[in-house]
Amino acid sequence: MRTRIDVDSWNRKELYCFFKDFAEPFYGITADIDVTKLYLKCKSENQSFFVGSLYKILSAVNRCEPFRLRIESGELYRYDKIHVSPSIGKDNGTFAFSFMHYHPDFSLFKSEVENEIEKVKKVNGMNYTADAARQDTIHFSAIPWVRFTSLSHARYLKGEDSAPKISTGKITRSGDKYIMPLSVHVHHSLVDGKDVGEFIDLLQAIMDE
Repeated sequence: MRTRIDVDSWNRKELYCFFKDFAEPFYGITADIDVTKLYLKCKSENQSFFVGSLYKILSAVNRCEPFRLRIESGELYRYDKIHVSPSIGKDNGTFAFSFMHYHPDFSLFKSEVENEIEKVKKVNGMNYTADAARQDTIHFSAIPWVRFTSLSHARYLKGEDSAPKISTGKITRSGDKYIMPLSVHVHHSLVDGKDVGEFIDLLQAIMDE
């Protein structure tokens, strides 16, 4: 479900109008996230860190209203729930796109993610389906080979795109902590730096649970 927002009465109207027609309205922020608790839990229980971290990231996204805003056909909407379209590595060295619903119940989310990964690994081609192109998603990629300090994205600038792009990198140990780089790219018409800061703080709190 989505709700149309009246831009004329929105307190960010001027900022929205200023940035929405930029050739490149996205900006990115990279931060380190302490994933010690989740990493050790997944390791001790032989569970997938990818699934656990994706669930926590998507939980934070759904609790941050600016990350649920989208521009569609020139109109502004707020979605009730945001899902995820991650890239999935395939055995032949390429990758394909996927789509997973967000379920607050972790067991349901885990089951869908595992089934989708198994299915996507068997498909031919890049699997860019209508679901992968849905507006009510974030675009997600895990890059576990690189401890990046910044990141940029290939983007089709002529298309209508306002979905956040979130990426994670290689986990490294620092003393008794495990640290993971997180990259967040967002549309400046919808999300300000303060919003990204609040998202990162919320995600860290969720990781610490």
